[in-house]
Amino acid sequence: MRREFFISAVCLLFCLLLFQAARSQSDVSSGTTQDMQTWAGRIKKNPRDVEALKGLGEACYQAGKYAVASKCLQRALKLSPDDPLCLYYLGMMLEKQDLKPDALKLYSRYASAPAGPFRDKVEERYLVLRRESLKEEAAQLAAQESAIGAVRPAPGTIAVLPFRVESGDPQMFPVGKGLAEMLITDLGQIPSLKLVERVRVQSLFDEVKLGQTGLVDESEAARFGLMLSAGRVVRGGLTVDPSLKMRMEAVTLITSDEDAAPARPVTLSDAFKNLLRAEKDLAFKVLDRLGVDPTPAERRRILTVPTKNLQAFIAYCNGLDLEDKGQFQKAAAQYRKAIQLDPQYKSAQQKLRTASILARAVESGWRPSESRPRTADRLVQPLISPESLMHDRLNTVQTNLGSNFILGKDVRKTGEVPAESFMVPDLPEPPALPDVIP
Repeated sequence: MRREFFISAVCLLFCLLLFQAARSQSDVSSGTTQDMQTWAGRIKKNPRDVEALKGLGEACYQAGKYAVASKCLQRALKLSPDDPLCLYYLGMMLEKQDLKPDALKLYSRYASAPAGPFRDKVEERYLVLRRESLKEEAAQLAAQESAIGAVRPAPGTIAVLPFRVESGDPQMFPVGKGLAEMLITDLGQIPSLKLVERVRVQSLFDEVKLGQTGLVDESEAARFGLMLSAGRVVRGGLTVDPSLKMRMEAVTLITSDEDAAPARPVTLSDAFKNLLRAEKDLAFKVLDRLGVDPTPAERRRILTVPTKNLQAFIAYCNGLDLEDKGQFQKAAAQYRKAIQLDPQYKSAQQKLRTASILARAVESGWRPSESRPRTADRLVQPLISPESLMHDRLNTVQTNLGSNFILGKDVRKTGEVPAESFMVPDLPEPPALPDVIP
């Protein structure tokens, strides 16, 4: 008897819980529907009511009505370019359709959006998606190396490889990444040169599993440059002896000319404490080998050092290395150390923001190591032609991410890309807005 009573009580309690859950869901649905009716009423009175368009778009997105949400948010974005709420939800809908390049293009407009929580969300999605795209591109480049190598790259495109560091102190190794980044920045002051971004170079390094001594000869470095679509490759080296005397060198290779004469390296020697000044001397020597004579204005920009504090620079280099490994919290700590040593270190300030945002994304569940291409089966499909592949690759990189560098910092002016180009393409056309109430 007691057993039957206990079973009945449990069943009754379970039914009550189900009823409460259903009621709560009904209340939420009713509230969402009421909000949609309110927003749609405002839009009927004023089709240019941006806040109502955004409100209805957000409510429809939350309710899974993506076609209507897309239409509302696109209209709002036309009326209020670079609105972060519109950028975020439209980008998320593109991601749901696995249209990552389009989403990345949309998210790249975060810099011109007004400050606020949605701008932060858009910036986070941009940084996360960009890293994933770099990894996917590196996997494609490695898988399709033979086809890509058949295309003659532009001679003005230059890839600077991480400097190979020889020192008894393994903690010196990250300095090679910082030197490469400095040289990329310096050579990038010449408008006729296009520099492959350091992070893109590192992504391919990681994909083909090259370490500190991975590029041991010129032919291998040239092969690596071809995979990066670079007509020339700069391979650098830094040797530091126990007395902290250093020797720095760089050799410039033509990637597509197998009959080219052996390249002659440029070298210089100095005390390690003068590393930052020495890198500038090396940059001018590399430009001379490239046949480039900088203008006085270009020369002044090249001579600008990111910091005069060598210890701050070393902390910055450690941050780059940790960021490449996906250890964003530790990278942020190194950038903070660099800023403490030099409060005017702008590069470290920018990197600290990026590392902090990526660390927050990791805390929210993103795993950089799992960001592998979901379309790996496409990598083994036959190519139409090497030329069309390369043309596509360069267009995607330069158009989707916009840069003075290939796949580099976004420096486009606000409004350069029309809002009309950001349409969610695979969703059905919704009815007229006053009639969209569910």
